[in-house]
Amino acid sequence: MGKIVQISGEHRETPNSTPLPPAFSPLPEAAQDEWLTLAEVAQTLKVSRTTIWRCRREGLKVMRLGGLVRVRRSEFNAYLERHQN
Repeated sequence: MGKIVQISGEHRETPNSTPLPPAFSPLPEAAQDEWLTLAEVAQTLKVSRTTIWRCRREGLKVMRLGGLVRVRRSEFNAYLERHQN
């Protein structure tokens, strides 16, 4: 049975309702970080995928997900900052 509320002089019964969960906070920045393919990284830099594989040897961190290789956008940006002339 719901609550009885008074609305402009009359009593009405409200339906039972489940309380709403608290509002969710935004995801942490790391959770929002986009994964890039090696082709996307190469396209951004206008270089070949072979060059991106060389970047891996120079410190670009990648993640293997099954047969896929991905780079976090934040890691890509950090790598670029570390290797600016």
